[in-house]
This record gives sequence, structure tokens and C-alpha cells, in this order.
Amino acid sequence: MIETILMGLLKANLAAAAAAVLALALRKAVRGRLGARAAYALWLAPLLAAVAVLLPHPAASVAAAPALAPVVAEAETVTDEFVAAATPASGPDVPALLVGIWIAGALAAAGLLARRQARFVASLGRLEPLSEPGLFRAERIGVGPAVVGVLRPKVVAPADFESRYAPGERALILAHERAHLRAHDALANAAACAAQCLCWFNPLVHLAARLARVDQELACDAAVIGRFPDARRTYAELLLKTQLFTQPLPLGCHWPAGAEHPLKERIAMLKSPLPARAARRLGAAVAFTAYAAAAGLAWASQPAPNAPQAIATAADLAAIPNNGHLEPEDARKLWRPGLSFLCKPDENRELHNCRMSLTSFEASYTAADVQREWPTQAKKAGLTGSVTLQCSTDLAKQRLDQCVGYHFEGAAERPGLKAAFQQAALRVIAHVRLKANPGPDVTPMPPRGFYIVEFSKHPAIPGGPPANPPTTRFPDFLPGPPAKTSMAAPAGAKVARTLASYAPAEGPARRPVITKPDWIEKPTGADFAEFYPKAALASNTEGRATLHCNVVATGGLADCEVNGEAPLGQGFGDAALAMAAKFQMKPQTRDGAPTSGGEINIPIRFIPSNPEPGQPAPPQPAV
Repeated sequence: MIETILMGLLKANLAAAAAAVLALALRKAVRGRLGARAAYALWLAPLLAAVAVLLPHPAASVAAAPALAPVVAEAETVTDEFVAAATPASGPDVPALLVGIWIAGALAAAGLLARRQARFVASLGRLEPLSEPGLFRAERIGVGPAVVGVLRPKVVAPADFESRYAPGERALILAHERAHLRAHDALANAAACAAQCLCWFNPLVHLAARLARVDQELACDAAVIGRFPDARRTYAELLLKTQLFTQPLPLGCHWPAGAEHPLKERIAMLKSPLPARAARRLGAAVAFTAYAAAAGLAWASQPAPNAPQAIATAADLAAIPNNGHLEPEDARKLWRPGLSFLCKPDENRELHNCRMSLTSFEASYTAADVQREWPTQAKKAGLTGSVTLQCSTDLAKQRLDQCVGYHFEGAAERPGLKAAFQQAALRVIAHVRLKANPGPDVTPMPPRGFYIVEFSKHPAIPGGPPANPPTTRFPDFLPGPPAKTSMAAPAGAKVARTLASYAPAEGPARRPVITKPDWIEKPTGADFAEFYPKAALASNTEGRATLHCNVVATGGLADCEVNGEAPLGQGFGDAALAMAAKFQMKPQTRDGAPTSGGEINIPIRFIPSNPEPGQPAPPQPAV
């Protein structure tokens, strides 16, 4: 939202500035040939251009591609299509800061204009209506004549209006002010003030507003001379003899207009003959054409929203040159929806030799899913974080299964929020669906891979374009190839902020994950009855928890930790930890391989059976 406001403000200012430069270049030539009113009308073009550039631009009619998740890499490879940062971006929110500065400047400018307007209105004193409709006399001298007000403007004359000016002079002055009323100039000046407040940082807007008032006065002068063609000399002498009014009137029009309206230019205009009626009509047509051109060009100059691209096919994949030997930047440029690219990390964890392939994912979660699942306590406090999940691939069910928390960053590391962030990430990743029948051009799915889910205000949407610039380094917190050096990730390295999928790279750092344990002992119903949380048992509450443990050579479990529990705060995680000692695996068994040094994830369900009326439910084992 904030970025949209900033982009709209920038586009509107650029469009208005371009139209203002055009009006500035044409105003004198148009005034000389087509009249002052046509020159003044040119200043509506910047406003129309600013509005037009904000109008929606229709996109090309292309079938929308479904949201696709990134592809999980093969062993010793990593996807760079959606490589993510596990550490949320730090430092100030620059867009929010800029919007705050803009709002503060606009309020300050509006306050200044309001103060000037209030001072002028206060200087008028009590207004006395005169015999002519819409004409009022101020209580003080030297404060008019002026058109005061926006929605209901009125002409206010100074207290000495009758004694200071001769009848002929009063007629000319009132004709000038009524020309302002007929042209609704007070409303135009209010719009100009609003533009100056909103675009307080743009000097061209202030210049355009000042020159628009100059041309506004010249247009009213021309209207007066048109009515009184024999009064040119009298009108010029009236301008010269009247002391220039220096107190500003932002919302209105006063006589004379003030030092910002060059007196020399106004008197010079009085010496020039007025254009013929045909020329004035042509001027109106030119002004209308300028409006249409400014608005049309501003609107047409916008790039159309990116039309959704069609999903890539095997034919598109076959057309990619040098596939398998691409650098990350080359792969990024070739990416399109439905594709993924896999980059191999070298011994220093730098990514090279990228290969494009079709994605293994049918669909994924959306930004709305992330916002909905973001832990409420953290979201309200503006706390961001990321959770790296380790999941197994279940092609039969077309989903990722047995997901557990592997790595936590940002607010997700906090003890009081870690479990909530992990549960949120599990709910988010549950939206991912795999392709039922992946073909030979589809990225192969590893048995177990890593997935980073980030919780922030602007999470990237799976299926979007890769990071720009692309990530060129394998994340250091993931198991990877043996490092030649102990070089850490460079500070400030550019990474994307979106869903990431990784497959563990083979090497000494990788611990074997046991997916088919051969149990010789597991918790019994009596164990569940002993360790079942008492409050949960009394309320007949069902729960679950997942343990992550290391497996020792004897088949026992060690270094267990809770990787998730639900519902939170009911004690199911502690109960699962207490029962860890009740598990015993057959030694030296991990799909026929030794278990020593391996690790395992154990989901445990706590299920109360149907109790007798008024009695707590005896727990049933479910492992």
C-alpha cells in the first residue's frame, strides 16, 4: 500500500511537471494570438495529466497463470527461483518514512495557507452588505476589493471604496472581480493550493501555480477591456495608482493581485489589441486539445500492468540455450511462470551451473495465506520472522508431509513466539500441492527438502519472478557440500524475500534422517495416562506434539526437542518430552543402515476416549 502511494505520487508529479513545462512554453504565444483566456486555460493541463496518469490501464487479455510454487532442488543443488533470506530485512522502513515526511510536509503547507487565509479574513472585520447583490463592505480600509470564499464567493470592498475610487474606476474594479466570479477562479485557486500542499516538494508545481494566477489576472483584465474597450487608459492608470496589496489571499482573488502578478506585463497586455471572436474560439479549441493531449499522453505513457504469462511448456524448456551451464543472473532473465532453475553450490557455497526445468508444484500458498496465519501477537507488534521447514515428499498424496521446524530467524527465534511461528508455517506450507504425474522435464523432488516461509508485511507470492539481483550463495544455515574455506556469507549480501525450497546437499555435514523406524518399544496406554496433561485430560482435550530427536547406537533417543504442539499452552509438548525415554528402536536399523548419528521426527497424538458421564477420559496411545 505504501509503495503504491509513493509510486502514484511520483507518477502524478512527473506528469504534472511535463504538462506544466509545456504550458510555460506556450502561454505567451497563445496569449498573443488567441487571447489571455486561452493562455490561462492551458494551466488546467497539468492537473488533468496528474489525474490521468493515476487512472487504471487495461492489461492485455491473457489467460492468467495459476500461482506456482518454486521447485525443490536435487541433491547438491538449490533453487534460485525463490531463494529466500532467513534473516528479515533490518533497518528503517524507507517507504513508510518517505510517506511520513510527505504527509508532514503537506500538513505544514496546508497549515501555512490556512493561517494566511485566516489572517486575511480577520483583517476584513465585520462585513456590511451593500445595495448591489453579492457586494460587501469591509470594516477596514486597504483590504480589497477581493473575491473571498470558495464555495460561496463574494466581492468585498474596502471601507473607503466609495471615497477612494471614482464611479468609473469602481465600475472597472467590480467588473474585474465579477469576471473572477464568472470564471470560478476562487475554486481554481483552491485547487491550485491543494496541489501545492500535496506536491510541496515539487518546485514546478509552485511555479505553475504562480504563473497560473498571473494568467488568471490577465484573462480578467482582457474580459474587462472587452466590455469597456474605451477604458484602456483609465484601467492602466487605475492599476498604477493603486497601492499593491501585499497581504496574501490563498483562497480568493483580490485587487490588485499583488506583487507576484507583474504590473508591467498587465499594462503591456492592455496596449495589445484583443483577438477577434474567431481567434478566441480557436483558443478555446486549442486549450481543449491541450487538455486532451496532456491527459491522453500521460495515461498512454504508463506501462500496462504486466499481463500474466502463459505457463511454460516442455517446448519452451527445450528452446533454452546452454541449459545446465547458466549463471544465476542468466537463469533469472530466462525465467517464466512454470519454470524453476537449479543452481549447484561449489565448495565455497557459491551457486553456478544453473539448469532450468519445469516446476514440480501444482499450486502453492498466497500472500493472503501468510497474512492470515501470521501469529497475531507478532503481527500486531510488527515482528517479522522466517521459519525453515524440513519436509518429506509424498507424491501419492501430492503434498509435503512430516514437516518440522529446522531453522528460525527474526522474531521466530524468540522462545515465546517460536512455537507459534512454527505452527503458522506448517499451516502455510499445507497449501502446497505437488504435480500428480511429473514428466521427465519436471524438477525431481528429493525425499526430504527444506522450505523457508517468511512472515512480513510484503511476503513474496509463490509463482512470481525470481529475486533481482538473484541470490548467488547457498544459505549457510543449511547443510551443504564440504567447505574449502571457512568463509562466511558476505555482510549485506542481497537475497530475495520469498518462499524458498532447498534439498539437502550430500556431504559429511548431513545427518541421516530415519523415516521408517523399527520400534521395539513405544509408549503404552499406561504411559499416556501417566504423562497426559491433567488439565487437558479433565477437559477432554485432544492434542498433538512432534519430537525431533537424535538416535544413538543403542536405538534410544537423545537431545530431544519439541518442534511443534497444538493446542498451545496445554502442556502436550512437555508431555511428549517426558515420554521420549519410552521409545526404543531396534539397534543398527535405518532402512538397513546403522542408526547411530541419525535423527528422527516423531509425531505424537494425545487422544482421550469417550468417558463415562462426569468422569475424565482415559487417554489412548497414538504414535
